Amino acid sequence: MVSDWFRERWPDIVLPGSVFLAWLFASLWLRASLFRAFGRWASQTKWRGDEVIARVSRRPFLFWCLLLGAYVAFQVSVLGPEMISLSGKILGSLFVASFFLVAGTVAAELLKLHLPKVPRLSHGLVGNIARVVLLVVGALVLLDLWGAPTTPIVLALLALGVVVVVASRDALPNVLAALQLGAGGHIKEGDYIKLDSGE
Repeated sequence: MVSDWFRERWPDIVLPGSVFLAWLFASLWLRASLFRAFGRWASQTKWRGDEVIARVSRRPFLFWCLLLGAYVAFQVSVLGPEMISLSGKILGSLFVASFFLVAGTVAAELLKLHLPKVPRLSHGLVGNIARVVLLVVGALVLLDLWGAPTTPIVLALLALGVVVVVASRDALPNVLAALQLGAGGHIKEGDYIKLDSGE
C-alpha cells in the first residue's frame, strides 16, 4: 500500500525532497565556512563576547538553516496554498521561538561577561531580566505572525510595568544602592559594618 502510494506520488515528492537535501548539504558547508571565518576574526579581537556568540549560536544556526530549507521545499511542493501558508507559519514560529531563546542566552552571557564587578546574585537577576524581556518580545512577534492583535497586549504590559515600578518605588533605591556597593568594592565579604544603632 505504501509502495503504491509512493509510486503514484513520487514526482510530487522528488522535487521538494531534492531541494531540502541540497539545502541541507549547503547549510553544513555554509555553517562550517562561516564559523571558521568568524573564529579567525574573533582570534584577532580582544572582545571575549564573540566566543560566547559562537558557542551559543553554533547548533541553532544549523537548525535555522534546516527550517529555511524546509520552507523552500514546501514552497516548491504541490501542496495547496492553505497548507503552504500554514507550513510557513509553523516554520516561522519555530524560527522565532528558537531565535529569541538563543538571543536571551547570549544577552545573559554577555551581561555576565561585562558586569564582572556586580555581585553574583545580581548576575542571575540581570540575566533573567534580559531573558524575560526577549521572551516577551518573541511572544509578541509570534502572536503577530499568527495574526493575533498585539496592541492590547503591549498596552497591558506597559501598564503592568508602570504598576511594578510604582509598587517597588521603596525597594528599588535599596536594590540600586546594594548594586552600587557591590560594584564599588568598598564592602567585601567578612567586613564588619557599624550601624547607626550602635550594633
